[in-house]
Amino acid sequence: MKLKKKYINILVSIGLVSIFVIVGLMFLKEPEKVVEEEKEEVIVKPTKKLKIIDLDSNTRPIGVMIDNVKGAWPQAGLEEAYLIYDISVEWGLTRLFAIFKDSNANYIGPVRSARHYYLDYAMENDVIYTHHGQSPQALRDLSVYKINHVVPAKRVSTWGHISPHNVFTSISEINQLGKSLRKTTEKDNLLNYSVDTLSISEEEDAMSANKVNIKYSSSYSVRYEYNSSEGLYYRFINGNKHTDVESKKQLTTTNIIIINVKSYADPDNSDKGRITLVNVGTGNGYFVTNGHARPITWTKASREAQTVYKYVDGEEIVVNDGVTYIQIQPLNQNSTFE
Repeated sequence: MKLKKKYINILVSIGLVSIFVIVGLMFLKEPEKVVEEEKEEVIVKPTKKLKIIDLDSNTRPIGVMIDNVKGAWPQAGLEEAYLIYDISVEWGLTRLFAIFKDSNANYIGPVRSARHYYLDYAMENDVIYTHHGQSPQALRDLSVYKINHVVPAKRVSTWGHISPHNVFTSISEINQLGKSLRKTTEKDNLLNYSVDTLSISEEEDAMSANKVNIKYSSSYSVRYEYNSSEGLYYRFINGNKHTDVESKKQLTTTNIIIINVKSYADPDNSDKGRITLVNVGTGNGYFVTNGHARPITWTKASREAQTVYKYVDGEEIVVNDGVTYIQIQPLNQNSTFE
């Protein structure tokens, strides 16, 4: 019995020693190393933004009627416009309708009188319309369509322009004259813009367009020549460089939209050679950018509605980041591409 008790004491002692050894080893054990997970470096690239206009801006655009005859050349301010229409007026000549957004242009002109069908393009861009004088039809429609418009004071140029080609204005004067008018736009931009450079050269219906010739009449034609290193078209009028009177630089553009539109002599002003443009409806044309052209269609549902430009497959066109000229060419004239 004593022997059995002795063995029990020995076993208990051995057990206690084992426990102390195990506990001691636990305290002697090196702490586990915490391995921090390497965080992957995240590079945040700046958001690429459109340069020609601020897509986030709701500033109302300003549209100005610009004289476009020999006595008016060279004009001022066209370099600052982001969208320019070239539309027929009387006797086979044209006037330019230049649209500005968030601009501070100090000289714009020569400013000339309104024609009623230009108001359609004022409405589709929701501009403050700027003109100096107007035809009887334009005077009527300014009231009928409640066009917000201003008439700048005569600001004679320092470049030798003589009457009636000597009225110049500025964005600050237009804003002052229109200070009571709505300042924010109620319409989306007329065109869809791409921040990244788009090429149309791979499309089946694309054609080379390093030179673009647009005839309006025996008195007026426009030519564009493409500079591939700059991605720009240089503008010519009647074979001569179209330049800015202040900078002396030749005018350039990134995009050209050419549409053919029917017109007829206005019966009320046929003695003055004035016309009416049949621009509500649909027709054909071309979109030109980056040295190539593609056939397009145009549709305008009403005088107030925005013109929609689509490729023949029905896809709406997207223009490159830059200036756009919209050449509204007489229906009986053609454009050529080289």
